Amino acid sequence: MKSILDVPRTDWIAARAAAAELDLDRGGYCDLRRPDTIHFWAGPENKPRGFDYPFLSGVFAAPRVYLGAAKAELIHIELVRVTLRVRNEAAREAAAAAAQAAGLGAEAVAAAERRALAGTAADLEWLEREFHRLCRYAAGRLLD
Repeated sequence: MKSILDVPRTDWIAARAAAAELDLDRGGYCDLRRPDTIHFWAGPENKPRGFDYPFLSGVFAAPRVYLGAAKAELIHIELVRVTLRVRNEAAREAAAAAAQAAGLGAEAVAAAERRALAGTAADLEWLEREFHRLCRYAAGRLLD
């Protein structure tokens, strides 16, 4: 699932700076790997509605699971198009395990993985909310 937003370029730059401050390795929920992408991770206390998958422990500063990314594309000197795309890795792993346990063939397992990886409406709502929250934090308006 995905959502597309157009935001001022200055807001994207501020959101990237905030994401670096709230980095996954510091117990946050963001991860910067490239200049055009902010990755979002969920945790036990901050996850989509209905999310009942296990979290990775001992790998990061806090238990986390990858849920999606915000990828930016400059469309005008002052405007960035941000695509929010869910990639629910925990759901994909659970779907693959369930399909294999049910004795399904390779094509059916792959199809189940693709459907689960795309996430749910609740996953996309969470990703949108986290991106907007990051933008508010970057603007110093987190409590608005």
